[in-house]
Amino acid sequence: MRRLLQRYGSVLEALGADGRELDALVGPAVGRLLGDGEGLRGRWRACERGLARVGGRARAWGEPDYPEGLNDLSPPPPVVYLRGRMPAGRGVGIVGTRTASKAACDEAARLAAGMVEAGRFVVSGGAYGIDAGAHVGALDEGGATVVVFGGGLDRPYPDRHIALFERVARQGSLLSAFRPGTPPLRGGFLARNAIIAALSDVVVVVNAGWRSGARSTALAARRLGRLVCVVPGSPGCDRLLSEGATAVRNSRDVLDFLSGQVPGERSGDGHDAVPAAFLPVGDANDQAVLVALEGGSTADSVAAQTGLELGQVLAVLMAMVLDGRVAQRPGGRFFRTQGPVTSPTEP
Repeated sequence: MRRLLQRYGSVLEALGADGRELDALVGPAVGRLLGDGEGLRGRWRACERGLARVGGRARAWGEPDYPEGLNDLSPPPPVVYLRGRMPAGRGVGIVGTRTASKAACDEAARLAAGMVEAGRFVVSGGAYGIDAGAHVGALDEGGATVVVFGGGLDRPYPDRHIALFERVARQGSLLSAFRPGTPPLRGGFLARNAIIAALSDVVVVVNAGWRSGARSTALAARRLGRLVCVVPGSPGCDRLLSEGATAVRNSRDVLDFLSGQVPGERSGDGHDAVPAAFLPVGDANDQAVLVALEGGSTADSVAAQTGLELGQVLAVLMAMVLDGRVAQRPGGRFFRTQGPVTSPTEP
């Protein structure tokens, strides 16, 4: 589509182009499809009927109201299908596991509410668990949120979230890169995760397993140059943390990160206080870890210096980040925020 629009300027002009010219531009297989006018019209009529059933509309790449963040994908989806009002600009992605605890889902809701209070909109995938918590938190605060589907707009998944999707369509938007009738399949969810990242300035992973769809969203965000934050305390989040993601405690930390600041110590405001039971707790290895952080270090380097397991080091570091003794910089390096520390081997 990109080549066709760059060459002809409009779909109608491209459809009226010489067949041999089309073959040379996009290849004979696509050229034959473009030359089958009746077949194209039939497919488009079916698409229109599907959109009409759900009150949706199509927006092609290059049109003025095509979501701007999707231009960073390579290639961008040639057409997206929308229901509701798509917020302008880029939002904040909040993602995580479908099997999250109530505490984790509540934290996702608090983060989303804090983003909405700050004038941002929230993007997620509409799934059970963290996704649902994020959408509900934004909606309950009176803000906008975007659900990105892994299938067509007329094939919402999970179907038990139909009522939630209706709320989203009234306050925000439902978006899909797949034409009506497309079932939600694994490849569609991977594409959905990349779109969530593209629509966002920052992706926040609240709770995730070691292998998780939320991880694929975070990796897509990195490829696009987006910021990646995690709320520590789950295997997937700690893994991302060791790979350079930044730890956050609340919505204010995320906003600090977006503004280029290192998340600092702040008191909660009712929306962003993190339940103590949801956070990792430090242990007797704190002192050894602090000594190893002289001048700044990565979690892997601290583990090598102290002989501790990487998981132990991450748990200690995150507890200390959250109580203000350690700060994390982008790139996965940790620094002490206090003065010299006596080595545990010294008298």
